[in-house]
Amino acid sequence: MRWINVAGLLPFSYTMARYQCPVSAIIWFNGVCFHCNPRNRWLKWYDVATNVAIGSYFTYWYGMHIYSIIGTLTFGYITGYPMQCPTLEAIVHSGLVQFMGWMTMCLMYDYDVFVR
Repeated sequence: MRWINVAGLLPFSYTMARYQCPVSAIIWFNGVCFHCNPRNRWLKWYDVATNVAIGSYFTYWYGMHIYSIIGTLTFGYITGYPMQCPTLEAIVHSGLVQFMGWMTMCLMYDYDVFVR
């Protein structure tokens, strides 16, 4: 189980509760399923595919390009060049990939609060 990555999904529970956001629920559920079972390759690629689809949707329709680019580049780097320290890799994944996805949700639902 990847505790750091599961903890990185906690902000999505905030957007689920605050905005009743079904997309946050999907991301949270898929992330918890995969990060609790990291050796299951099917869950990994299901999680990646749904996150790519959701990220593409938000990038296209809402113009959240910078968050999508940062998250995608970080994920691609971690996937292509695994770090020697799994804990550092989990921190980078939670801090950049998951946080960028969460910021996109918050900006979409509460733009005025986050831009000020």
